[in-house]
Amino acid sequence: MYKKNILINIILSFIFLISLLISFNNTKNNFEQERNNSQRTYNYCLENKDKDFCQKIIDNYNKNDIPDAVTFYQIMITNQKSNWLNYTLIIIISITSTYTLCKMFKSQNVINIINRENYNKFKIKNLLKSYLSSLVIIIPIIIIWIIILKNTFNQNYNYAVNYFPIFWHVKYNIYFYILISIMSIILFLLTFTNISLIILRKNQNIALIAIESFLIFIAIDIIIEVLFGWLLSNILFNVFNSNLNIVNILSLGYANNFKEMIMLPMILYVITLIILIFKYINKEKFIIDIEKN
Repeated sequence: MYKKNILINIILSFIFLISLLISFNNTKNNFEQERNNSQRTYNYCLENKDKDFCQKIIDNYNKNDIPDAVTFYQIMITNQKSNWLNYTLIIIISITSTYTLCKMFKSQNVINIINRENYNKFKIKNLLKSYLSSLVIIIPIIIIWIIILKNTFNQNYNYAVNYFPIFWHVKYNIYFYILISIMSIILFLLTFTNISLIILRKNQNIALIAIESFLIFIAIDIIIEVLFGWLLSNILFNVFNSNLNIVNILSLGYANNFKEMIMLPMILYVITLIILIFKYINKEKFIIDIEKN
């Protein structure tokens, strides 16, 4: 059962990596096309300096004007063709984190297992396995960062600092940014794992778990954006972003600073973990519910 789950994790992670690579290639082609257009305009202006707009173009032209790695990643993840990756990630996490337990619960083998071993030990062991299954998806994200960094992109924030407020706080340390970014994504992945396991408590249909997890994700985003984003930004004088949301979890669309960047996923993780613990706290009730299913 676990071998099949590992295979599913590998397949889904590979599909996710391919999707990221396609997005990377599309973004790279767009930047190259932009540079080629800029080069053609510059060459035209060199031959037609009498044109009113040409001198300004010549003065502002930079032949080394290439995107920095952070800007490239942000645009790659947040453009219209890649937005679906954030939503797909929720579905992938739901499947990878609950597949084995779904099979175990539906077959009622779990009753024999928890009668033979300590219930708390059983819960901790399977929670960690679910977490590990979810975190496999972080590998494609690390791979895509390596590819971006290896593709000779500018290491300074020549674009990002102008368009993404979070980078005002980075102090031009790209590796620190990547580390914090991956940490926040990991916290989100663990949060979505908790949500899927909470749903699993009463529902052992993998397709329904994925759908319900997605709907809860949307509901949480609406609550955070409408209630916490607006309310806390007024109460705490913009310590929190008024546009706070979790739609762009692969980027930093929800954060204006590192406090928001880490606090939001951390708070969500702790809340969902507490709910998860209470959902599975009673062994006898858990066994009765499994027998009913």
